[in-house]
Amino acid sequence: MTHNNRNQTSQKAKVTNWTNIIFFTAISLGAVVLPIWYLSVAGFSWWLVAIFFFMISATCMSITAGYHRFLSHRSYDCHPAVKLVYLLFGAGAFQGSALDWATDHRIHHRHVDTEKDPHNIHEGFFHAHIGWIFKMDPAHYESREFPKDLLDDKLVMWQHRNFVLLAILMSFGFPMFLGALVGHPIGGLVFGGIFRQFVGSQSTFLINSYAHTFGRRPYSTQQTARDSFVLAILAFGEGYHNY
Repeated sequence: MTHNNRNQTSQKAKVTNWTNIIFFTAISLGAVVLPIWYLSVAGFSWWLVAIFFFMISATCMSITAGYHRFLSHRSYDCHPAVKLVYLLFGAGAFQGSALDWATDHRIHHRHVDTEKDPHNIHEGFFHAHIGWIFKMDPAHYESREFPKDLLDDKLVMWQHRNFVLLAILMSFGFPMFLGALVGHPIGGLVFGGIFRQFVGSQSTFLINSYAHTFGRRPYSTQQTARDSFVLAILAFGEGYHNY
């Protein structure tokens, strides 16, 4: 079978993930409309800015320092309480459980820039950015083996089993609670939940798309990962990953 035929077969095997499409479409529309609506009816408050920056820092750091550096690459070790914080706010980032995220990321590194790479940049900028989560390859998910070190981790498995509930509570319930403490429960939901969710997701997605298309490659030109100072700021250090 030729390379093109394998790609065509793989594309035919993929099915549309309507859950992800509806979720990210709703978040994107909400991030545009709801902040304008809320400011027009309730006015501006610095508390909303504080809640936004707290939530985006907590969720993005839980992805970058937690899901990525700690659980996917095992770059360091940390106290179980810190791991729990990573897992709670990582769920709030709504990028899947730590088990699923780390598995996909390890597959990405093992097969980077090939058809086995979940967000292979050679399938297009949109695919690498967000399109890959809009299409599911059943064969990929049925055949892959979860990392044993994570399967043996009780906290990771607890988060995996309860991911949907934790994600809803941490992504939307918690910022609404923070807003209620300062008299802005809906504002906390809008800015710390919905708008933050959009900004945080797009910042992370840019690592898979922009940072595999634009930027410097000072260490290796054999693969597409690039260094970007701007993305290092937006994605909490993740912009540097050419190695």
